[in-house]
Amino acid sequence: MDPKNKNIFESFEEEEKISTEIKNKPKLETLFDGKNVDELANEILAEQDTKKEDKLKEPEYQFGEFSEEKNYEIILNEKLDDKGITEKVFEISKAELLKPRTIDNEGNIIPLRSLSKSDETKKGYETKVAIYFKDTNYRALLPNIKWFLNTRISKDENGNDIKVQSLTPTFRTKIAAEELDDTFTSIISKHYYIFCKTFGHIPGELTKKQFLEDLVGKKVKLKQFSGKYEGHTWNRIHIAEYVK
Repeated sequence: MDPKNKNIFESFEEEEKISTEIKNKPKLETLFDGKNVDELANEILAEQDTKKEDKLKEPEYQFGEFSEEKNYEIILNEKLDDKGITEKVFEISKAELLKPRTIDNEGNIIPLRSLSKSDETKKGYETKVAIYFKDTNYRALLPNIKWFLNTRISKDENGNDIKVQSLTPTFRTKIAAEELDDTFTSIISKHYYIFCKTFGHIPGELTKKQFLEDLVGKKVKLKQFSGKYEGHTWNRIHIAEYVK
């Protein structure tokens, strides 16, 4: 074979070999797990959009309102006598029975506790009566209101038995004069007794509800109490006496 022709032939063979290798080489668009470039690009863009949406997604909070609870004065800014009692007479404008808290600040149920030393099965909560005074920001508290848990069986609309639970507030109204100085009788019971004696009621006959209602409009003198508990100073305003 003519050397010149041989070179031409060999050149054709080399070109054909290169062409074959190129044809057999995987295409760029199929290098990524069988996905073409367009599909892969769309997936990347979609993933970026999702991350962007997650970053911009607003938390699902519940928005509250300003509290309607007032801050009351617990330190008397008044002239006091040598017993710490106000010379000024105040008029009660409101007497409110405070309901017990059954849920704490973290949303947990506050368990019932025993309210009777002689019968631990009698459980419930304790609260106070809040006393407010005309033309002032003072508030006094009468503690020891016991809310006992009562359970009874009732009927639903289909006649089936259902258990109904309720909390009923109470305090002792039958006390003797000598109990005013002990540490066992509740403060609310002592105030009830003194109120009855001051305004001509028979202790035990004046209902608890009537006592609460009749407090409104009555004249009283106040007294400051202070102390320390677990390193913290506390202040309270008490009713010192009822004025006829």
